[in-house]
Amino acid sequence: MEKYVEGVFLVAACSALLWVSLGDMWGHRIHHEFPYSYLATDPFQHQTRAQWIKDAGNYRFEAPYYSSGLSDVVGFYPPVLNHLAVVLSHLSGQEVHDVIMLIPVLAAVATVLFMFVLLKQVSRSLAMLSLPFSAYIFYIKESAVAFFWGHWPAVVGDMFLVFTCAAITQLHRPRWWILVSLLLVGTVYAHTASFVFAMMFFGLWLAYTWVLERQKFPRIKEVVMVGAVVGLASAYFLNLFRQSWMIVHPFTLAPVTEWLAGGGFVQFSHFGYAQYLVLAGIPLAFLLARKHAPLLLSLFILGVGLTNYVGFTIRAFNVRFFWPIVLAPLFALPLHYLLKTVTKHVVVAAVIAIVLFAGITNANYKRAVDQAGFMNTYVWDTLMWLRSNTPPESTVYFGYGDLYEQDAGLGNARRVFSRTQAPELIPLWQQKNISRYIPIKLFSEAGAGLPHSVGLFSYGLYLKEQPGLTLTTTLRDVCAYDFYVFDRVSQYPELLNFSLQFAERMVRSGHFRVAHDNQWSVVLQNSRPGEECIGAA
Repeated sequence: MEKYVEGVFLVAACSALLWVSLGDMWGHRIHHEFPYSYLATDPFQHQTRAQWIKDAGNYRFEAPYYSSGLSDVVGFYPPVLNHLAVVLSHLSGQEVHDVIMLIPVLAAVATVLFMFVLLKQVSRSLAMLSLPFSAYIFYIKESAVAFFWGHWPAVVGDMFLVFTCAAITQLHRPRWWILVSLLLVGTVYAHTASFVFAMMFFGLWLAYTWVLERQKFPRIKEVVMVGAVVGLASAYFLNLFRQSWMIVHPFTLAPVTEWLAGGGFVQFSHFGYAQYLVLAGIPLAFLLARKHAPLLLSLFILGVGLTNYVGFTIRAFNVRFFWPIVLAPLFALPLHYLLKTVTKHVVVAAVIAIVLFAGITNANYKRAVDQAGFMNTYVWDTLMWLRSNTPPESTVYFGYGDLYEQDAGLGNARRVFSRTQAPELIPLWQQKNISRYIPIKLFSEAGAGLPHSVGLFSYGLYLKEQPGLTLTTTLRDVCAYDFYVFDRVSQYPELLNFSLQFAERMVRSGHFRVAHDNQWSVVLQNSRPGEECIGAA
């Protein structure tokens, strides 16, 4: 009976979590013509990279079209998310842009189930009472942005972090080091910052078992084996990481208390009245952690999420995405012990959990509007036309467009592209300045400095060597491109009209033709790139 109740409860809970996460935003459809509900540039960055890997069949190099046209930039991004997207795309027949957004949601739900299994070892009723709190990951705006703003590698990394820490607590089992090694390697390749936190937990757990528990030091061989496996399997990527990411973004112990660019961060106040149960559960968890490792895991993730105050910057906020899942036992502990004074029947716990889920949902769930985000049918049509009807080496200039401010999505044209951003376009509009040399940004995903091999195990950074190739906006020749895209629709008619005036002056030069158009935009082809292209006023 208890197993039947548990099974029905889990199926219902997981279905509800999937419904409230992507259901409304995706219009309850799993297939979409174009990247759907992408609400920032980062989702497009991950999607275009995964699509490149699928097209190329490997991740030896980055795509030239988002590497400033360079073809020898080595693949520098943690690959787990992208490779999973490619594999699932092949297996399911769905487009990369759909499956890659589904992966972090499935990672979150998988972690909810995993925590349920861990907590069931403590008490089945505790596991059930914990699960409703996990729904906050989709209700709190500051955690929900992880799925719609593209913090996908961090979400997958958080999943690996939880799995790895749980495996580390099983040092007493035979061959524990094999699973721990595999999970640590997976964490390196999923989200390298999560690997740092996993190693912190590893060290703390070893200290706990060997010092606080007064155990002997019998497993030094296994610990060495873990180090050897992780070191060998991760050597290539960690070496690349050291010579790229760590140079561009050197580690600094700088306390951070806001993260506007990332959409904010989860705080206790976001849990409403439920926060008081969490606070009450913290001392209980400390008292019980010695007997129940899952509670120690919750306390560790709580502590890691607070390390922004001691200098771990936004990486602490990445871990806070999973606070609703991993702090759920702290929420449930007071309820669990209150319930034990009345009954131990699992059906009662299941009913209370359902009531809690309904109450949390009623208080926090706001039906999301089915929305396309920073893409629509017409822009997608233009990008697909550029992809299919222009030479691979073509360059593209995008005039002003409302959707282009989150510009990584333009990489779906799979062409090297540039554009003038709104802050640079406004002064030109104010001065009525239609000229050949204007501020232009050459798009490049240069987060790791565009690393390229310069020797065995050695890398140089184009970001340092040729800074003009990167995201920096500089005066460039607007006549140097092969194709030009100008929008016809905008919320800002002044900027739109000025952009279209550019297009009209170009057409007057005599070497442009309309190559493609739809209701949203027009594509012009330049027959003489590099020559004067601004016609008479």
